Amino acid sequence: MNDVKAHLEQARAFQAQADYRSAERSLLLALEAATQLYSDPSLVVEALQMLSGFYGQMGQRTEALAQAAWALELLKAKLGAQHPALRPVMLTMATWLTEDGQTAEAQRLETAAAHLKG
Repeated sequence: MNDVKAHLEQARAFQAQADYRSAERSLLLALEAATQLYSDPSLVVEALQMLSGFYGQMGQRTEALAQAAWALELLKAKLGAQHPALRPVMLTMATWLTEDGQTAEAQRLETAAAHLKG
């Protein structure tokens, strides 16, 4: 677990320094380590959300959406489809979809996020 958190912190530091190649490498290492420790899916979700944000900032919408979708599915499996913790991931996905020109799907996600309890 410490490896995952260390890689995530390292990725944050690399992003702050605009060293995007190293940030991506650290995020992928964090994801790999978190996946091996699958007993704690929250670490996988954290790594996926950071990776999604990273790819979104880099203009790689397809990859950003894929990582966010994976995070959303993991959260749904762990917490249930109506848990309020899904809201930030859904809204992030809606942002990427809107920027990708997929406004109908983005609006569907925004509506679903608004209807989550909590």
